[in-house]
Amino acid sequence: MSKAPTEPRTNAVELSDEQQWVLHHRVVTLADEHLSAGDDVPDWLVESFERLESDGSSLPERAIDPLEADLRAYVEDPETPSSDAKTATAILDALSDRSD
Repeated sequence: MSKAPTEPRTNAVELSDEQQWVLHHRVVTLADEHLSAGDDVPDWLVESFERLESDGSSLPERAIDPLEADLRAYVEDPETPSSDAKTATAILDALSDRSD
C-alpha cells in the first residue's frame, strides 16, 4: 500500500500585494525559462506558484534558497526596472526575516 503524498513544508512570509506580484512574475518567468529550454518545471517552482495563487502568505521551504538566488540576480540585472529591484529587495528582506 502506498502512502498518501505529504504536503511540502512551508514557511510563512508576509508580503505586500506589490511584493506578491513581483514574486509571482519571477516564478512564472523561471517556469517559462525551463519550458523554453525543454526542461520540466521543478516541483518547488510549481509549489511556489500554487502557494502564491492560493494564499500568498507561504512558500515551500525547499523553494526559499533558489528564489532568493533568483531575486538577487534580478536585483543586480541592469535591465530590471528600478521599482521592481526595490520591491525584490524588500522580498529578500522578508524572506530573511522569516528565519530570524
